[in-house]
Amino acid sequence: MNTPSIILIAVPAGGWYAEYGKVLLVAALVMSAVALLLVLNRYRKGRQKKRPEPLDDTGLTKMMVQQVRDLIRQEKNEFHTTLTPPRSVNDSFRSVAPDPPVEIPEQEKIPAVPEEGPVMVELSPNSTASAVAQVARQVQRLYAKFPADEHRFSSEMLVAAQDGEQVYEIDILGDTGTYRVSESAAVQRYALSEDKYLLACAYEEIPTNRNVRIVNEGTGRLSRSGGDWHIDQKVPVKFA
Repeated sequence: MNTPSIILIAVPAGGWYAEYGKVLLVAALVMSAVALLLVLNRYRKGRQKKRPEPLDDTGLTKMMVQQVRDLIRQEKNEFHTTLTPPRSVNDSFRSVAPDPPVEIPEQEKIPAVPEEGPVMVELSPNSTASAVAQVARQVQRLYAKFPADEHRFSSEMLVAAQDGEQVYEIDILGDTGTYRVSESAAVQRYALSEDKYLLACAYEEIPTNRNVRIVNEGTGRLSRSGGDWHIDQKVPVKFA
């Protein structure tokens, strides 16, 4: 550090020279003091500039902490702005009228089967395929070798599968049913072997030559009676 030097002026004693010398000495002292103050002030400012900013517990300065806070606040504002749709978009959604309800045509109803009494399921010519399929799923197919007598089929004689000797094919729907003679040639030969197998058939006369075919000309009708199936109408057949 440069320090001001004190200027010594030799003046002769006595006279006006002495007074002039005193003035110069005082002026020199004042200038030296001012210079010293300027140097000290500049040194103090340099020390203040080089002093680092104090750190907090996290190792960051107050200015750095404030910058981080400003950055977090800016990110939050941008995130909320992205999630919130413009007012015009909300208005456009509200302005769209809902679609009118679609009218679905009522499906064709299938008559329910009561607990008692015969039921005839009648489908109109305009019945849909789905309605016919639903009725078909409700029908139970059973088989019988021969009736118990001319008036009834015994429930104990009904089976669920054709074994090559079951003459009659019976369709049950609730407490009613229909039946026909099997179209199988082997089953028909078995049926023609004895007259008792044809007790549930309506025909004019069995030919002497049993090497014939049984032709169904309609369907027989049944109704539940107790535990058996009563023959309401025999199946009409002919021999060809």
